[in-house]
Amino acid sequence: MKKRPLAIALGVVVALLLAETGTRLLKLGDYPLFDVDDGIGYLPSPNQAGAYLWAYDWVFNDRSMGTGAWKPTPGFNVFLIGDSIVYGGNFIRQSERIGSVMEAHFGGKVKVWPASAPSWALLNELEYIRRNEDIFDKIDAAVFVLNSADFGQPSRWASDLHNPRSKPLLLAPYTLEKYGFGKSLGELLSLSAPPPPAPSPAFNEDWPAAWTAQLKRFAGILNGPILVVFHPTTEELADAGSYEEKFSPARKALAALGIEHLTLLELRDEGIWNKGYYKDQIHPRAEGYRVIGDLIASALGKALDSRSPRVRPNR
Repeated sequence: MKKRPLAIALGVVVALLLAETGTRLLKLGDYPLFDVDDGIGYLPSPNQAGAYLWAYDWVFNDRSMGTGAWKPTPGFNVFLIGDSIVYGGNFIRQSERIGSVMEAHFGGKVKVWPASAPSWALLNELEYIRRNEDIFDKIDAAVFVLNSADFGQPSRWASDLHNPRSKPLLLAPYTLEKYGFGKSLGELLSLSAPPPPAPSPAFNEDWPAAWTAQLKRFAGILNGPILVVFHPTTEELADAGSYEEKFSPARKALAALGIEHLTLLELRDEGIWNKGYYKDQIHPRAEGYRVIGDLIASALGKALDSRSPRVRPNR
C-alpha cells in the first residue's frame, strides 16, 4: 500500500516532465517578449526573432519594428503602425503580415517598416512615433490601421499571459493557462517572472484632443502622405448604424485637422471585404490580412505615384 502513493507521485512527475519536454520541442515557447514602458505602455522587445510551433516565424528589429534592421532602402520607405491587426499574432507567418503583403504587392519597390503591439490605441502609437522621430526624414508615407476602440484611452501593460516580459520557468503550465486551461496554474509563473511594474501616471482624460494634436504635429514632421485605415469589427461590418456611431466622431475629427495629404480608407466601403475574412470578432484570417495589405497598397500607390522617394541610390 505504501508503494502506491510513491508510484502515483512518480507518475505525476514523469507526466509533467514529458509535458514540459513536449511543449519545448514543439517550440510553444518561441514567442515574442515585451518591454513595459511608462510612455508607450508596452512594445515588443528589440532585436528578437523566432518561429512559434516551428512554422509561424516572426522578427523585431532594433526599433521594435516587425521587420529586419532599420536601414532605409533606395526607393519608397513606408511606415506602418497599428495594433494586433498589424502585429499579426502567434499563428500568422511573417510573410502573411500586412507589411509583408504590402511589400509583395509593390514587387520590392517599396520597403514597409511596421510598428505594432496587441491592443495598442492611437495614443500608444503616437508616443512610439514621438520616440522615433529621427527616422521620418527617410520615410515617404505613413499608414495607421485603426479600429473603433483605438481613439480613446491608451493601453497599459496588464499581464504576462498577453504580453510576456520573460519566459516562464515552466512552459507547459504557462501554455495551458494562456489558452484557457486553469487559472490556478498561473501561480507557477511567479517563479521566474519579474514583479509587475508600478502603475503609470494617468494620461490626459481628453483623449480626442490629445491624439488630434499629436497627429497634427506628426503630419508636420512627415510632410508626406498619411493613410488612415478604419478596420471594423464583425458587428460594425454588419450594422451600418453601429459603424457610424463608432467611427463618425473620428472621421469628423480627422477632417477637422485639415491635413492636406491625409486620406481615409474604410474597409467597410470596399466591396471585397466581408465577414468571411475574420477568424473572430475583430482579427482577420491569413487570407484577410492579404486582402487588407493589398487594399492598403493600392490606396497608397495612388499617393506615391506623383512623388519621388526621399532615399535614392548612393545617398
